[in-house]
Parts: sequence; C-alpha cells; structure tokens
Amino acid sequence: MNKRFFFTALILTVLLMACEKEKLLTGKFKAQYVAGMCGQNIIEILDSAYVDRGMDWTNTAGQSMKNVFTVQNHCDFSRANLKAGDIFECAIIASPDKTGCVVCMAYMETPPKAWNVKVMK
Repeated sequence: MNKRFFFTALILTVLLMACEKEKLLTGKFKAQYVAGMCGQNIIEILDSAYVDRGMDWTNTAGQSMKNVFTVQNHCDFSRANLKAGDIFECAIIASPDKTGCVVCMAYMETPPKAWNVKVMK
C-alpha cells in the first residue's frame, strides 16, 4: 500500500510541475506596435507605470524612440496579427511557448533591450 501511495504521489507531483502556469514578470500594460519585419518587432510602452521596462533608443538612421523594447518571442507575438500603430495590452513573461515558426532572413535594427511578451488583447 505504501509503495502504491508513494508512486501515485510522485507521478502527481511531476505532472503538477509540468503544468506550471505561465509566470508573468509584470502586470498588464498598454503598448503600441511600432514596427516589425521578419520576426523583429519593436514595441513602445504607453503605460507610465511600466516605462522602466523600455529604453530610449535611436537607430543608425537617426530615428529616436522612447520607452521601446524588442520582442524576443517573435513566434508567439506574431500570432496576435498586430499592425504598426496598433495599441494593445500585454505582459512580460518569463519564457515563451516552446513552438517554432518560420521567419525570413531580412534584418531590421531593433533596440538592445528585449522581453518575452504575451499579448492580452
């Protein structure tokens, strides 16, 4: 009886650990999709309580942006089908889904600060 209980408890523990919920590193905040190409996306933080998650950045063409960051999990992010100028709610997450996607080989300059992002709406 004790072996069966121990084995059942061990299996349940492993299953619960595997089903860990996505860990949000911040609360939800309002953001705007600035630009994107081939899996490289720039987001501007519009919520003043979260601007420290972004940075002021100027690209090599001299275009300045405030409170921006690069999306690390471009595969998850692209599923939101956002267009430049769209405003949305999102949260910074610890790690992305484990799914892959195809991206082209074009390059777009992006800010060095980068986060995994979950689009809420």
